[in-house]
Amino acid sequence: MVGGFLGFGKFMLALDIKRVRRYCRESRGVVNSRTRKELTMPPKVLIVEDQAIERREFHNMFADAGRDYVLVDAENSVEARRMAQEEAPNLIILDGMFPEDEKSRVRSDAGIRLLRDLRNEQATARIPVVFVTGMSWEKLSEEELGRLGVYGWFRKGPRGLELKRFWEAVDRALVSAAVS
Repeated sequence: MVGGFLGFGKFMLALDIKRVRRYCRESRGVVNSRTRKELTMPPKVLIVEDQAIERREFHNMFADAGRDYVLVDAENSVEARRMAQEEAPNLIILDGMFPEDEKSRVRSDAGIRLLRDLRNEQATARIPVVFVTGMSWEKLSEEELGRLGVYGWFRKGPRGLELKRFWEAVDRALVSAAVS
C-alpha cells in the first residue's frame, strides 16, 4: 500500500512538471513566482448544485476521502457560467436540474443547457465535467454526454461501488485537465 501511495505522489509530481513545461512553452519561457504557485496548488472544483444540503454533502465527500481540493459553489446557471469563467476550475461537478437564475424557483434541465453553453465558450470549452443528479438520462445519450466532455454521470449521494466509480471519474477528469 505504501508503494502505491509513493507511486501516486510521483505521478502527481510528473503532472505538475508537465503543467510547468506546457506553461513555459505557451508563455515563451517566462514563468514568475505567482505562476509556479498556481501550478502547484490543489485542483479547483466547481460544484453546481442548487440545494445547500447537497452542496454540503459534496464538501463532506471530498473531506471524508481526504481530498485536498479547492471547492467553489454555484447555485444556478448564471452563477455557474460566471464562476467557470472567473475561477477557471479544473473540474465541474454538475447537477442536471436546477433553476436558471436566482429569481427562478422552477427547476429545469438547466445542467444540460449549461454544459452545452460552456462547450461553446472558448474559456470553458475544455473543462471536464462529472454529472451527479437525480434526473433520468433519457434526455441525452451516453455518446452525446461523452462528446460534451462528461467523464461520468451518477445518482446523487453515490455510495459503495458507485462512490468508487465517482472518484475514478473525478481522477480521470483531473488527469485529462492537467495533460491538455
